[in-house]
Amino acid sequence: MSPSAMDRLLPLLAAAPRQFYRLVLVVGASGAGKTATLRALGEHLGVGVVNLGLRLSERLLDVPVRYRPVEVLGLLDDILATSDGDLPVLLDNTEILFELALEQQPLQVLQRLSRNRTVVATWSGVVQGGRLTYAPVGHPARREYAVDNLLLISLPGE
Repeated sequence: MSPSAMDRLLPLLAAAPRQFYRLVLVVGASGAGKTATLRALGEHLGVGVVNLGLRLSERLLDVPVRYRPVEVLGLLDDILATSDGDLPVLLDNTEILFELALEQQPLQVLQRLSRNRTVVATWSGVVQGGRLTYAPVGHPARREYAVDNLLLISLPGE
């Protein structure tokens, strides 16, 4: 992680416990360094990084397709239940939350997970004009949210 990314991330991490949603997003396009940033933060804090895409997809394999949208939140709770409640949970590869078949609202899912624990999560997208986006205009998985009250750092693209 570049010193500037760490310099921007650590104050947000310190502020997170005072927020209703204790969520910090590391936003950037593919190749911007989100995973490296999360790994460096994990080393700094002494915690591991959860590969959310891998962990959730493994658990969804045993769930019939039509029940997957209903089971996602419970499975996510199970995945995070093993973490130490006093330390932040670091979530990487969160793109699975945007999978249309799962019928989820990714930001709301991450906010729910961060209600009682600090969560630092990667977000593949950009922050532009006060909006947090995922996927380009016209893409079926596109999501767009106002950045008001969100704790985030935006990493420059490639």
